[in-house]
Amino acid sequence: MQKPESAMQLLPVDAYTGEAWFTREQEELFSRSWVWVGMVEDFAQPGDYLAVQVGNCPLFVIRDEEGELNAFHNVCRHRGMQPLEGSGNAINGIRCPYHFWTYDLKGCLRGMPRKQELFPGLDVSSRSLAPASVGVLDHMVFVNPQAQPDEPFEEWLDKAPQHLWPHRLSTLAEARPARYEIGCNWKVFTENAIDAYHLAYLHATTLGGPDPLDMDWIATGRHWIFLGRGGDTPQRTESDVPLIPEFDPTKPGPLVWWFFPNCGVLATSVFWSAFSIVPIGPERCYVDVRSWISAEAQAQSAY
Repeated sequence: MQKPESAMQLLPVDAYTGEAWFTREQEELFSRSWVWVGMVEDFAQPGDYLAVQVGNCPLFVIRDEEGELNAFHNVCRHRGMQPLEGSGNAINGIRCPYHFWTYDLKGCLRGMPRKQELFPGLDVSSRSLAPASVGVLDHMVFVNPQAQPDEPFEEWLDKAPQHLWPHRLSTLAEARPARYEIGCNWKVFTENAIDAYHLAYLHATTLGGPDPLDMDWIATGRHWIFLGRGGDTPQRTESDVPLIPEFDPTKPGPLVWWFFPNCGVLATSVFWSAFSIVPIGPERCYVDVRSWISAEAQAQSAY
C-alpha cells in the first residue's frame, strides 16, 4: 500500500493556544479583512451608527444625510478618544466627549470649542476622521479597517452573490439576538461550523441533518456554500412554525454560507440566521447570532 502524503495544512498547537498567534491574527488578518457587523436596517435613518471592534481597530459605520453608509476609525484626531460607543443616532454631528471636537457624517472635522484662541492656524480639512471601508451584500453590512482594502469588496465576494439565499430579508422580522462566550480558540469553532459531516449525527434531533452524502458544496474565492439536496427537514417543514414564503422546502436546502474569515449564514424554511465568531483571546471567543423569522411567526410568538 502506498504511504499517504503528509498533510500540508496542519497547524501547530500554538495556533490554537499561543498569544503570539492571536496577536498576529488580530494585526494581519482581522485588521485587514472584510467582517460582517450588522444589517442595513440598523442604519434606517441619517445619523444612525454602530460602533464595532474589528481586530485591533475600533470602527463605526454611520449613514449620512445622502443615505450613504460610511465607515471610519472610531478615533478622534485630537487625543485619540473614541467619539461613539454602542449604537444610536448622531444626526447633529459626531462629537468627541473629551474636548467636544465635532465631525460631520462624512467624517470631516466641523469645529471645536475655542478654535480661534487655541487652534488659530489649524486647517480643519487636515483632521478628518480616518476612513475605513464598507460593503453591502443583500442586507448584510461588512467593514474593512483599510481605507483602500488589499482585496476590494467585490473581489472578496467572488461569485458568492450568484448563489444567494431566496429569502427576502426585508419582509422578515428579527428575533431576539444572542451572544455566546465560548472557551476555545475561534478557529476551533470555525472548523466545527464548516464541518458538515457531523450534522446528521450530533444534530440529528436539532438541525436534522442533512446526510453528508446528500450535500452539494460550492467553493467561491475563500468562501464556502453548501446545501442538502433533499430539501428541508420534516422537523421544520412539518412543525407549527410558519414557513418563509420565498423558501421552497422541496428544493435543495437548508443552505449554509461561510464568508471568510468568521461569518456564517444559515437559511432554512423557517428562519434566516447570521453569526459572527469574534476572537477575544487565544482560547476564548464569542459568537454573536442574529436570526429572522416570518412576520407571522413573530406575531405568534408575541402571544
